[in-house]
Amino acid sequence: MANDESKTPPALATWAEVDPTRFPFDPIEVPALVRSVAPAVGQSDLWVWTEAISAVLSDRFGPWAYRWYWAPGECEQWDWITSFPPPVEAPARAVDSLLAWRRWLVGIAERFDRFLPLLDPAEAAGPGDLTATWESAIADLIRVTVAPIADDDSWQGWCRRVLQ
Repeated sequence: MANDESKTPPALATWAEVDPTRFPFDPIEVPALVRSVAPAVGQSDLWVWTEAISAVLSDRFGPWAYRWYWAPGECEQWDWITSFPPPVEAPARAVDSLLAWRRWLVGIAERFDRFLPLLDPAEAAGPGDLTATWESAIADLIRVTVAPIADDDSWQGWCRRVLQ
């Protein structure tokens, strides 16, 4: 996504938009990309800075990087009013947040890779076997999704997001 403000940020509604196997990623590049954006001067510039970082990262790495602050547990760190880091610390936190988001997506991808072959109806011993596998897959995804969430109000959104 270019810095064209007429574009809508990606909603990230499908796995194809965040699947780490579809988007090459070199974490070595991230600090320089983040530093390429002028830091926020004051509290009022924080959202503009965040959107600029999002555009640069998604231009380089794909739409998944636009939501670099979405990893479970990271959202609480980026409260725009109460806990946003001072401008000098924000770039390092942005890098850490993108890496946490990528790690989380890779972990979800690994779970998909483990469960999807088991969900093939042709491979199932019977309908009960397939149902049990679906139940196990969903329980595992929900467990790994909810575990790091500190905000009691956000877990439902995370569960919906991962099950989409």
